[in-house]
Amino acid sequence: MHLHEEVTANKADGYKPAIAHRDFKSKNVLLKSDLTACIADFGLALIFQPGKPCGDTHGQVGTRRYMAPEVLEGAINFSRDAFLRIDMYACGLVLWELVSRCTVQEVSR
Repeated sequence: MHLHEEVTANKADGYKPAIAHRDFKSKNVLLKSDLTACIADFGLALIFQPGKPCGDTHGQVGTRRYMAPEVLEGAINFSRDAFLRIDMYACGLVLWELVSRCTVQEVSR
């Protein structure tokens, strides 16, 4: 399932709300033995229920290095979509770290 997607209930599966992680960073991406990536540490996550406002939430939580500039400047209205975009900014930084810090190594067989 996708983190930000809201999935409606059906006979086989239950309802899954949209979730904003709010502390997405490289240390919170774990690799399984088959090299499948998993997201961890949902301690600061927000769950968005349909038809309900996200409430009075403080947006400046998590790791500063991965926060979007508009969050650091306090120039954003914290709505559901804003929280999801903030996660995507952090995901972009993690992908940038991946491509800029990893090297391809030859494997001899």
